[in-house]
Amino acid sequence: MCNSRKLLGITLLLVFFLSSCTKNSEQFILCSDEDGVICSAKSSFNDTIFYENRFPDTTVYYYAALSKYQNKQLQQLIQNLKTEKSLSEFVLMPGSGTFIVASDKVRFYEANYSIPTRNTQKILTMFRDMSSQMKPCPKTKDFWNIEGVTPPDNPVP
Repeated sequence: MCNSRKLLGITLLLVFFLSSCTKNSEQFILCSDEDGVICSAKSSFNDTIFYENRFPDTTVYYYAALSKYQNKQLQQLIQNLKTEKSLSEFVLMPGSGTFIVASDKVRFYEANYSIPTRNTQKILTMFRDMSSQMKPCPKTKDFWNIEGVTPPDNPVP
């Protein structure tokens, strides 16, 4: 009887520990303002990239599935990004994008499109390749669920 209680207690602690670890899972968003459309891509490194396109009058959501290889490659590219100098806050600048990376803390990185780093170029190429596989989906409620980050407003026409 005592052994089964210990086993149950250890099991509950393990479940609690694992669930608390997954709440702080790593995720990122790449956001840019392209010709009056705010385009964002997000992944939590599960098996999907979600896209959000903000137009002046509406917001449209898409998704694209990732293979295990693509997911691992994307995870490595974001790890490499974390070695670059971070920005102090989230800003959208013309001609560039901003990476928001949340893991142990939230960090921001500029993706300068005119002179991208090799790593940024690989990420952008991956997103361009995946965009041909995008499928419409309903509103993604937790797209901007990164603590301390306010999503951009829809662009003004």
